[in-house]
Amino acid sequence: MHFWAGMEWWFAALISVFAAWGLSYTMLDGPRDAAARYLADRAEARKARKGLSVGQSEDAEVEDAAQDAAQEPVERDEP
Repeated sequence: MHFWAGMEWWFAALISVFAAWGLSYTMLDGPRDAAARYLADRAEARKARKGLSVGQSEDAEVEDAAQDAAQEPVERDEP
């Protein structure tokens, strides 16, 4: 079976794939750049949190504050 001006089906499919890729690459550059910035920002935030999720990071901060409070010397009023 022949398609576009005598092309084989697999060759027509290959040309269609490359045409779709080229059009999407040139016409969707804004969303692609926005997605790349979003992923880069998330990676930077994850690196700053040392690989912890947001909930784990909050838990770690609370635990650190409790541990610091427990290690501080307690001032006592002696009569």
